Amino acid sequence: MELIKEVSEEGEVIKSEKYLTPAFIPLKVVYQAMNLTAEMQKSSFKNKREMVDRFIDFIVHPELFIAN
Repeated sequence: MELIKEVSEEGEVIKSEKYLTPAFIPLKVVYQAMNLTAEMQKSSFKNKREMVDRFIDFIVHPELFIAN
């Protein structure tokens, strides 16, 4: 994935950054994301911040949520 940061007046890319993503997402990770989504949909408004924090943790450290 390439993020274009700067383009010249002629439309040429002057500055960009490339990011690598995994070739695939393990099915365990997909299922855990589905479970977190279901929990978020069931929770009350009071718990939204906690659920967003859990999603952020999941995105940054999915290995913490996956049981082997």
